[in-house]
Amino acid sequence: GNLSLEEYSPMRFKINTNLEANQIDFIPLFKEWNNFGQELISAENISGLSNAKIAFQGKYDYFEQYIDEESIVASVKVSIQNGSLKNVAFFAEIVESLNDPKTKIVLNQRDLAQLERNLKSLTFSDFEHQFNIQNRVVTIPQLTINSNVMRLTLAGTHSFDNQVNYAMNFNLRDLKSKKKSEFGEIIDDGSGLQIYLRMTGDF
Repeated sequence: GNLSLEEYSPMRFKINTNLEANQIDFIPLFKEWNNFGQELISAENISGLSNAKIAFQGKYDYFEQYIDEESIVASVKVSIQNGSLKNVAFFAEIVESLNDPKTKIVLNQRDLAQLERNLKSLTFSDFEHQFNIQNRVVTIPQLTINSNVMRLTLAGTHSFDNQVNYAMNFNLRDLKSKKKSEFGEIIDDGSGLQIYLRMTGDF
């Protein structure tokens, strides 16, 4: 990659950099960077390899030893291989939110139990996507993730203060257990009810 530093006032620098890294292992990465200051996903929850291209600019105060978060403008293009998430608390909260009388009209207890088991060990297919950072907010353009549990489409924002605004959707049939009859397994015809969820607030 490349890096340029411009001292715009004593002990204060403007940083511009373009970096490219391949075969990054998530576990040591999250450990070394203290889970990037968030608690949603930790080194104990994530595994996989990533290639990344990062364009970053921001201001650094050498005297006070901090990066001015308001000045950060960055784009991060990542591709992920062999990705998996295990025992993520956020997924447990999703299952809990579905466990109410209204949901039980379309999802029975067996479906919810199966979903909870699947979400404890989530694996997803390789994908590539770009994230943007500006004004202390991470913006995630629409992204589709194919996993062992469901095909999930999501988009949203996540601020440095952990204020979130996510929109996501998936097909209800992905959450339902496989059905069998006396003639064998019942095959879904590809249609079904699409579920739309929004998650906002302080995470």
